[in-house]
Amino acid sequence: MTGVAHHPYTRGGSQPPTSKGSSTEITISSISRLKTILRQAQAKRRIPRNLPIQYTEYGFQTNPPDGLFGVSLAKQAAWINESDFIAWHDPRVRAVAQYEMRDEASLAAFQTGLRFNDGRLKPSWAAYRLPLWVARRGSKLLVWGQLRPAADGAVEQVDIQNAPTANGAFTSVKTVTVRSRKGFFNVKLPKRAGVWRVSWTPSTGGAAILSRVARPGR
Repeated sequence: MTGVAHHPYTRGGSQPPTSKGSSTEITISSISRLKTILRQAQAKRRIPRNLPIQYTEYGFQTNPPDGLFGVSLAKQAAWINESDFIAWHDPRVRAVAQYEMRDEASLAAFQTGLRFNDGRLKPSWAAYRLPLWVARRGSKLLVWGQLRPAADGAVEQVDIQNAPTANGAFTSVKTVTVRSRKGFFNVKLPKRAGVWRVSWTPSTGGAAILSRVARPGR
């Protein structure tokens, strides 16, 4: 055994990633419950110690099209980014797999896609391509993200941008050199009002890629 696979859904993909769920659930924010089970199995010598955890299926259903379990399109986009932010902080978690890329035809099935069933893009498409999460940290703001399409180990430049309102003009606050193997960056900036996004022009060429527009969360 080389790892543990888990699907940390929150109530069928309908609750925020901060939800710990009931005592019988193991969500992305109550993963300590799984770790307790693993420690108990380790103590019995049933499994190796400190096995890595992989979230091999995870997502949020949207309304439209699911009027029962679906959340708004904007929430899906934000919660995908927040989930990756939470997972990134846990050294035991090695991967998060988005499920799925396109909604299923039946409303009784999963509607967690980054596209609608007819192929139209949801806002979560841009959020998944260029993850961004902005969190308050005292007098600072933590800006976390990933250049997901970048080649492993590529050295890239990303502009962190701010606008006073959602419809305002964005200006660059800081240009960050990204050197991590999987394109992650994690930067603290002085707190300021407004909304945030990142702009990345790949070093290999092409047009700039924009993240979703984010408001500071927790």
